[in-house]
Amino acid sequence: MVLKDATRDIRFLRLCIKSQEKANGHIHFNVDEEETRNRWGLMNAALQKEEDEMMAQLATLAVPRSID
Repeated sequence: MVLKDATRDIRFLRLCIKSQEKANGHIHFNVDEEETRNRWGLMNAALQKEEDEMMAQLATLAVPRSID
């Protein structure tokens, strides 16, 4: 699901870039900058959550065993 969301967000950002206007050396996007930040924030949060879950799973696998 995270990959699907990331792909959607990448498509969104590509659309932003394609619709950009250059004026005085500055890039202006036709989409709301705050919306772009929100999408990236949500994607980063989802990726961080997935990474945390994977690290927790790895930690359970790496429990040292006692040697008798």
